[in-house]
This record gives sequence, C-alpha cells and structure tokens, in this order.
Amino acid sequence: MKFNDVYKSPADKRRYLESFDFVNLKKAAKIGKIATANIKTKAELIKKILAFDVKNKYLICKTIYDHQDEYGKPKVDDATTLKTQEVKVEEPKQETQTGTLVIKKTIKKSGETTKSTGKTKTTTIELDKKETKVKTSVEDEMIKSQYKVYTAEELALMLEGQLNVIADNLKISSADRIEKPTLIRAILKAQQSNDFLKRRENSIKKFTATNPVKPIDPKGYVIKGIVAEVKSQVYKIQIIQASEKVSIGSVFEGALPNGEIKILEVSEIINDKLVSAFVLGSEEGLAIGQELRSRNQPYTIKISPKILGRVIDPVGRILDDPKHGLDGKYYAPLQVTETKQKDRYKIIPKTELLETGIKVIDLLIPIAKGGKTGLLGGAGVGKTVIVQELINTFIKHHDGLSVFTGIGERIREGHELWQEARELGFLDKTTFVFGQMNEAPGLRLRSGFTGVKIAEYFRNNLGKSVLLFIDNIFRYVQAGSELSTLLERTPSTVGYQPTLVSEMGRLQERINSSLDGDITSIQAMYIPADDFTDPAPVATFAHFDSTIILSRQLAAQGIYPAIDPLASSSKLLSIKFTSKRHIQIARNTAQILNKLIKLEEIINVLGFDALIESDKQIVETGRRLKKFMTQPFTIAEKFTGVEGRFVKLEETLDSVEAIISGQFNYIPESAFAYVGSLSEVIEKFNKTQQVNVQNQTSLK
Repeated sequence: MKFNDVYKSPADKRRYLESFDFVNLKKAAKIGKIATANIKTKAELIKKILAFDVKNKYLICKTIYDHQDEYGKPKVDDATTLKTQEVKVEEPKQETQTGTLVIKKTIKKSGETTKSTGKTKTTTIELDKKETKVKTSVEDEMIKSQYKVYTAEELALMLEGQLNVIADNLKISSADRIEKPTLIRAILKAQQSNDFLKRRENSIKKFTATNPVKPIDPKGYVIKGIVAEVKSQVYKIQIIQASEKVSIGSVFEGALPNGEIKILEVSEIINDKLVSAFVLGSEEGLAIGQELRSRNQPYTIKISPKILGRVIDPVGRILDDPKHGLDGKYYAPLQVTETKQKDRYKIIPKTELLETGIKVIDLLIPIAKGGKTGLLGGAGVGKTVIVQELINTFIKHHDGLSVFTGIGERIREGHELWQEARELGFLDKTTFVFGQMNEAPGLRLRSGFTGVKIAEYFRNNLGKSVLLFIDNIFRYVQAGSELSTLLERTPSTVGYQPTLVSEMGRLQERINSSLDGDITSIQAMYIPADDFTDPAPVATFAHFDSTIILSRQLAAQGIYPAIDPLASSSKLLSIKFTSKRHIQIARNTAQILNKLIKLEEIINVLGFDALIESDKQIVETGRRLKKFMTQPFTIAEKFTGVEGRFVKLEETLDSVEAIISGQFNYIPESAFAYVGSLSEVIEKFNKTQQVNVQNQTSLK
C-alpha cells in the first residue's frame, strides 16, 4: 500500500513522524535539505518536516515509508493514538484541573483541499490517565542522543547519514565531511572541545529518571513478639500477635528504657510462632522478655542528595554529626531496584573503558565503566592512596559521585579518608558508610547493601556515574560466616557458610550500568594466607572484570603506584572493548617487563656486560618503562611537593610506544620517574643538560 492510503489525514501523518526517534528524524530531514543544527526538540523538527511536506506532496514521509529499513520501522501504540479527522491539530495549549485538554480545531470546508473557513471551534476531550503515563519525554530523547560520546570504533560502524547527524549537532564544517575518515577524526576532536563538554554538563541538569529507585512507604506495626532465647548476636523471637505472616529480611524493633531503638533482622522462620533474627548493631541492653514490634518490612534509610558528605552506619545512624539528621524518603537497601523480573535484564553491557588517568592502569589493566575491579594488597603498599586518587579523578573528570563502604573498617582509617576528602574538595560528592570492626556481624554484613542502595539512587534518580568503593569485601564473607555459625548451619569447604556463592552474587549482581547511569566498583580484597584458591577469593574473582595486585617488593623499591602489571589482569584487553593498537602496545610492554625480570637475575650474578647486545637493549628499555609507570598523584602533593598528573589514554599510548622503540634510551632512567607524558621526560632531561652546561661554564 502507498503512504497516503495508510496515513490519510495530516494528524495521521504527524503521528507517523512521532513514532521515529530524534536521530532518524534528523537523518530524514536531509532529504528536504532542512537545517537541523539549531533544532533542539523532536516536536520542533516534526513541525519543520510537515511544513516542507505540505508544499512538496509529503516527499519526506513517503521516502521514509518506502525505506523503513534505513530509517527504522515506526513504533505504533494504538492505546495512545487519538483518532481524529481534523485538518490541523495544534499542540495542547493548557491543562485544566479537572483533567481536560482544550484543543483548537480548524474545520475543513466541503470541496476545499488546502483552504479553510478560518472558523475555530473549541472541543474538550477527557484525558485517559494511562495515556499520560505512556507518553515519553522528547527532551530526554534529545539529551541522550545529542550528548553521547562515541568511540572511534562505534563511529567507524555507522553509515554516512548517521555520522552527518552527529556532525550537525557538533557543528562540524562541510570541509571536514568530504571523506569518512576525516569526518570521524573531526567528530572525535569535537567531542573533546570545551563547548561540547560544557553543553553536555548543562544537559545533565535536565536529567529525568526513566527507572527511578522507588522509596518504601512505612506502615504501622503488624506483628508483636518477645525475645525468647539469646545466643550471642542471634535471637529467637516468639510471635505473640500477628496480622501478617513474618517474612525473611523484615526487621523487629525494640525500645530500651534509655530510649535507644534496637533493630533485629529475621534470618530464619522456625514455625508460625518462632523466628530467628540477628541484631543490626550492638546487642547491649537486649534481654529475654524484651518486647519487640515489626512492620514486616526490611530496614530502611533516608536517602536524598543531602546524604553526600555524611558518614552513616548501614542502618542510617549518623556517625559524623548526630545533631543533624538525614533528609529524604525511606529506601530499603535489601530490595532490588527492579519490580518486574524482565526489568532486571535491562542493563547496558560493560564495553566502555573508564579513563582513570593512571598510566599503568589505563594501559595494562583497564577498568570497565560500570564494571567491578578487585584491588589486592596488604598494609603499607599504597592501597588507600590509589583509592583516594581514583575518587578525586572520578569526580573531577567524569562528573561522578562516589560512595565509600567500609566493611569491618577501622574507624581510624575511615576518619583519615574523610579528612583527605574534605581537604581535596570532594567531600560534598562522597557518601561514607561504615560497618566498623567492633560492630556485630549482622551490621557488617549489611554495609555493602546500604552502599549499593545509595549508589543505585545516585545512578537511577540523579543519572550520575557512581564510583562505589568497598573495603574490605573479604570481611563481608567473614561476617556471613560468623552469622552462619551462630545460626547453626552446617559449614561447607574450609568452614565457610554454605550460602557463600549466592550471598556474594546477591551483592555483586546489583553493581552494573543502566539506561540512566552506571556504578563502577573498586573492591579491596584480602587474600587469606596468600592462597588464591581459597573459596572466598574464588567466589569473588568470578565477578571481577579487572584485578589489580599491589606488590610490597615494588613499594620497597620506591615504585608508586606499586602495581604489579604482570600479576594483575583485565578482561578489557580485548578487541571488543579497545583498539588493536592499545592491545599490541600493552602486550609489548608486558613482554619487555617480563623479560627484564629474568635478565635482572642474570645481571645480579654475572653483571650487565655478560648480556648480548639485544638483551642489553631490552634491559635499558625495560628499566625506563618501569620508571615511566610511576606517577605523581594529586592527593600526595602535600607530601611530595610534586603536582599530580592526569594522563589521557592516547597520550600514554603515544609515550609508551615511543619508549618501546628504544629511541629515547639515551635519556637517563631517573628522568622517566614520576612524570606524566614523554614530553615531560624530554623537558626534564633538557633542563638537566642546561644545568650541567652552566655548571661546566662556571667552573671554567
């Protein structure tokens, strides 16, 4: 059938255009040579296309209809389609309090095709409540399409028409559109311009959540019970009165004479009248016969943007300044964001690299944006320094927020981290959650879930990129093991809880990317007795995309960050995630560093002169590469006096590629240490040469 046979009235034609997304409509507008660079909304673009089509026998609509494979098939939703036969329907003018919509209609005179009588008639139509919910925001579509940053690989796979649409938005001149490679380079360059980054930052302020985290409505108490048995931090509660059946994960509250409220979470249902629960916090004051009440809901915390800069415990008790309470609605950390099973799989695959600005990480152990990274290292090797640098970098260069979750954390370390955050200026973009080492295992077990819920709120409701740092994920396993023993469950391998794998999965699988934002997690992990085959690390490693191992040997040599690139690994070093050039340079670097270790052993025994010429070249290059992997950090400026460096990935690749070639082996090794790019190495060497020349001149 022809286009005019299917879509007869102008209103039908308008609805047909509204079924296409903003990007494809921009592409279609080029058929009529309609300038789209300054058009910001879908409605404005449709108005331009219809104005052109009325004068040109609906040329654009017919072309789209005949080539739907190129422009995408329309999405028709009969439930939201208003069947009318008017010639012209203007946009809604006002909405009354009674839910009616006033629409101005122009009546067609019999026998006329393009002229109208000029008479107007006002019709009131009752709105369907479902219709208002289904209607999507054109502004959101515009923001997502206009301000997306594309990689070179994504651009290379696009058609020329798609590239031109992106070029229009970035205001790229026609001179840069002659060839596809030239256009791609121009787009990549424009995406880094200050103008684009500023417009992109402003667009974030207009963000509208598509799948917000929903608060929980607290209800009245529906269950009453008393403490019937006490066993350390585990309690048996006898149900006295209940209008609902008790659910696992719900909490009981008990008020002590001093006004303190104790919270117990149900872990097992023994029968209709008896349940087991563990305390969330200290157990002091609880005794047999203590009266308890329950709303039959999980524990909740107040979350809003005002939680940034605050230090709380897993159940929302304020640790930094108890005089000032938290604002916001109540959210249940144990409840997943998605209410429907199918929505749980609406996540974005982890295909984008997160540029950290740390050379050794970006080059050899790239981190996935929206992925999980393990940070392994003992005390005193610079683990906290890397954490602080990542938080600082993430906030400043990725417009992100961070959540620090301390599981079994020493409060001294937490206080030091809070002080650093305040001094460096990222305290107002960070939330701290601490389940301290002196707390009961139940509270430590729930620290991670509270941190994840706050991160989900920032991601879904604010549309932010979130850095979630967990220290220490092994203590999460330990807390679960302690509770499992107290609940008298039969232990599994090496004494761990039988639910180890499912417990870890329940926490880790909530850390991902969605249509609104992403959560990138850096998790510190202690390895028991340095045994990587222990069940706890094995259950955790399955979820990591990258594993960063810190070496005490490198720290002793003064190499910071003390990351061992040969022991570390990343799934992101694949053609699916990065370029062939990046992979090749990373492999060459790893090979040289590996060969250097073996040759250093020979040098220690026989000396450098015992090596053949090619091996001498590898040693000289390898030593310079090893020094070049060091880097001054922003958070260490007050100790070292050296300004921190953020090095872009492309700059790192160019520098390392030049060092591997051996052409800079004439520069002393010391010049490669604690610099940003290779240009700084050359500048540092030239300054040293000038000083030497001046000293020699003065001696003469």
